[in-house]
Amino acid sequence: MKNILLLILLFCTGITQATSQDFIKQIEAFDEEGAYDKVDSVYSLAIQQDDWSHPSLQSLELKLTYVICLNGQGKSEQSYPITVQASKELQQLKNQTTNREELKKIKKLECKITYEMAYGLWQGNNNQEAVEIVKKAIEQASILNMSDILSEAYNLEGAIYRRLFMLDKAINSYQQSLKIAEIRKDYRLASIIISNISILYNEIEETEKAVQISRKQFDYPVLDSLSMESRINRIVLLCNHGILLTNAHHLENARDTFLLAEQSINEQTPGGLKFYLYTQCGRIFRDLGSPKEGLQYYRKALSYREQSRNPHYQANFNYLYGYALLHDSNSPEQAYTYTTEAINFYRQNDSLNIMLPKSLLLLSEIEAKKNNPLLSAQLAHEAYEKELDLQKGKYHKRLASFEAELKMQEKDLEISQLNEKRAIEKATYQARIYTIIIILAIFILMSALLIIHMRKRRIAFRLKQTELEFKIREKESQSRLLASEMSKKMTEQYLKGLEDSNNRISKELHDGICNELLSIHMQINQSEQKQLSEQLTQIRENVRNLSHQLSTPQFEHISLYDMLLLYTEKLNLLGSPQISSYISPEVKSVILLPEKILEVYRIIQEAVSNTIKHAHAQHMYLTTSRQDGQIEIIFEDDGIGFNVTQVEENELESGLGLRSIKERIHQLQGTFQIESQPGKGTILHIQFPV
Repeated sequence: MKNILLLILLFCTGITQATSQDFIKQIEAFDEEGAYDKVDSVYSLAIQQDDWSHPSLQSLELKLTYVICLNGQGKSEQSYPITVQASKELQQLKNQTTNREELKKIKKLECKITYEMAYGLWQGNNNQEAVEIVKKAIEQASILNMSDILSEAYNLEGAIYRRLFMLDKAINSYQQSLKIAEIRKDYRLASIIISNISILYNEIEETEKAVQISRKQFDYPVLDSLSMESRINRIVLLCNHGILLTNAHHLENARDTFLLAEQSINEQTPGGLKFYLYTQCGRIFRDLGSPKEGLQYYRKALSYREQSRNPHYQANFNYLYGYALLHDSNSPEQAYTYTTEAINFYRQNDSLNIMLPKSLLLLSEIEAKKNNPLLSAQLAHEAYEKELDLQKGKYHKRLASFEAELKMQEKDLEISQLNEKRAIEKATYQARIYTIIIILAIFILMSALLIIHMRKRRIAFRLKQTELEFKIREKESQSRLLASEMSKKMTEQYLKGLEDSNNRISKELHDGICNELLSIHMQINQSEQKQLSEQLTQIRENVRNLSHQLSTPQFEHISLYDMLLLYTEKLNLLGSPQISSYISPEVKSVILLPEKILEVYRIIQEAVSNTIKHAHAQHMYLTTSRQDGQIEIIFEDDGIGFNVTQVEENELESGLGLRSIKERIHQLQGTFQIESQPGKGTILHIQFPV
C-alpha cells in the first residue's frame, strides 16, 4: 500500500522516468523548493528499483545527493548511516574497477562522500571524529585538485576547531579556505568565510581586527546587483558588519551601515530578514541616544516577528523590545510580557545563552517597579547563578579546548618521538653500513696495492709484447689498406674493361653483322622468300638492340628521371615481359654526374637481363623515390625466384650479373639487398646517396 501511495505521489508531481539522473534532478529540485517529504519519497522509490541492487556510480551519486539534502536540513542522525553505507559500497566498487577514467570518477565521488561524512559528524557534535574525517577529505581533494571541495573542507575544519575552542587553528583553516575561494572567484563562499573569521576575532575581543577583516568582503565584485538573491546577501553582509562595528563601539558607523542595508529592502525582501534588520536598527538608535527612533524600528520589527524562522532572533528581540518598553515608554506590563517570553525560551532551549542573565535582570527590574521585591531578588539571584554557570561553561569549554589541543599535541609528540626513534635507528643502521664500507674499502685498497706490486714485474714483459703486437696490427692494417686499394683499382679496371668490351662488341655487331644481315635481307626480298625475310628482319633487329644495349650511352645532357623514363618506355616496346614503373616527382630535381647515371643504368639493365634470362617472369616493376638525401630503387619481378642464401654462400653460382651489380653499387657508395624465394619472385632493393 505504501509503495502504491509513493507511485501516486510521484505521478502527481510529474515523475514518469525512473532513471538515476531523473531521481537526482528531482531530489535537487524538491530540495530547493523545501519540499522535503517529496525528497524522501523520491529516494524511497529509487532504492527499490532493480538497478540499485548492486553498487554503481549512479546509485552512489543518488545517495550522495540525498545525504547533502539531509545535511542541509540538519538531519545528521538520518544521513550518517547512509553515508557510511555509501562509503563501504564505494570501496567495494573501487576494488573491482580497472578502467582509469571510471576509477578517477570513483575517487572524486569518494572525496565528496568523505566531506559529507565529516559534515554530518560535525552536525551531530562528534567533533573529534569529524576533524579526523575532514582532514582525510582535505588530503583527497588536494590530490585530485578538487578546489571546490578543498575550500569547503577547510571551511568545515575551521568550524569544527571553532566548536572545540581551538580558535587559532580555526582561523588558520578559514584563511586556507578563503585563499582557495578567492582564487576560484567564489565570492559567495569567500564572504561567508570572512564573516566566520570576523566573528572569531570578535569572540576573542579583537573587535578592531574583526571590523577590518569584515570590510574586505565589500571589495568583491557583485555579478548581478539587481537579483533578489544578491540584494539579500548584501543586506545580510551589511547587518553582520554593523554588529561588528557596534561591538567595536563605532556606533555612528554602525548606524550608517544599517541604514544603508535598509535602502536595499523592497517588497520582495523576506520578512525574517526585515525583522532582523529592524531589530538591529532599533538597538543602534537606542545606543546612540535616540530612544524614540529605536522604538519605531522595534515596532517595525514586531510586525515581521512571526515571519522569522530563527527562534533565537525572536527571543533576543523580545528582550531588547522589553528593555526599550520599560525604560523608554514606561510600559512595564508590555515589557513584562516580552521579557517573560524571552526568558522562557532561553530556559527551555539555551540555558547558557548570555542573554538569559540579562533577561533575568530586566525582569527583576520590572518586578521591582511592580513592588515585588522578594520576586525581584529571586530573579536577580537566578541571574547571578546563570552568569556563574555561563562563566563556568565558558571555562569548561575553554578547558575542553585546551585538553583537545593537548591531546593533539600529545599525538603530534608521539609521532615526533616515533619519527625521531626511526631517525636514530636509521642513523645507527647507516653508521654500521658506513663502518662495513670503510673496512671493505681498506681491504680492497690493500689488496689493490698487493696486486699492483705483483703486477709491476710483469709490466716490462707485457710492454714489449704489446709493442710487438702493435707493430703486427700496424702491418696488418697497412696490408688491409693496400688490399682495399688494389681491390678498388681492380674493380675500376674490371668495369672499364667491361664497358670497353661492350663497346667493341656493340660496334662489331652494329657495323659487321647488322650490315651483313641487311645485305642478306635485301637479296631475299628480291627472291620473294617472305618468311625467311621476316625472320632475318627480327634477327637483325635483335642484334641491333643488343648492340645498343652493349654500347655506352651518353648521359651528359640527360637527368636520372629522364633516363629511367626513356629506358622503361624502350623496354615496353620490345615486348614481353612488360615493365611497370613509378618514378616519384621528387626524383626530377635530383642532379647526378653522368658517370653515376651510367652506373644506375647498367644496374637496372643487368637486373632486367637477369630477369629475362633466368626468372621467366611475366611482369617487372620498377619504383624510384627520394627520401632523406637517398635515392631508393626497388626492382621486382614475378618470376621463379631463387635461394638467396645458397647463392650468397657460393660465389661461383652468383654469376657475373650479380657481381657486376655489387661492383656498380659499390661505385655509387650505396647498399643493396636481395629478397627472393623459389616460386615467389625476386625483389632488388637499392639505396645510394644523392
